[in-house]
Amino acid sequence: MNDLTLREVKASIDSYFTNYFANTSDLITDQDLDNIRTALVGGSLTVRDYFMGMTLDYPTQTTEDILEAVALLSTYLPAGWRQSTYTICSAYAYRAGHKDRAIKFLDLAFTDAPDYPLAKLLKRVYEANWSEDMFTQMSLDLHHTILEQLDSDELLYIA
Repeated sequence: MNDLTLREVKASIDSYFTNYFANTSDLITDQDLDNIRTALVGGSLTVRDYFMGMTLDYPTQTTEDILEAVALLSTYLPAGWRQSTYTICSAYAYRAGHKDRAIKFLDLAFTDAPDYPLAKLLKRVYEANWSEDMFTQMSLDLHHTILEQLDSDELLYIA
C-alpha cells in the first residue's frame, strides 16, 4: 500500500533538483529517489506534469540543465518504466529547439510504452510544427495548477 503524499513526493523532487544543481548529487538520498521512482513508475500524472514546468521553479537553470537532470533521473527507473522521463526530456529538447533530439527521446518513450498517451500527444505536436514558444507557454500555464495539487497531504495516486 502506498502512503506517500503528494507534498512528500514534491519535496523529494525538489531535493533531487536542488542537490543536482548545487553539484551535491552525493546528498541525494535513497529515500528521495525511492519516492520519485514510486510516483513515476506508478504513473502519477500530477508528478510527471510537475516536471514539465521545472523552469519556473529553477529560473537560473537552462532548459538544457533541466533536461540533463531528468535524463539522469531516468537511469534510476527500471527499464520498461522510463516513458515518463523520456517524454519529459523530449519536451525539454523541443522547447530548446532541438527537434531531432526531441524525436530521439520520444522514440525511447515509445520503445518503453508504445501507447503512452503523452508520447502520442507530443508526436502530434511535433508533426504540427508548433513553435517552441507556444509549446513552452502551454507547459508553463499548467504549472501553477499542478503546484496547487502538490501542496497537499493527499495520498499519491498510483494508476
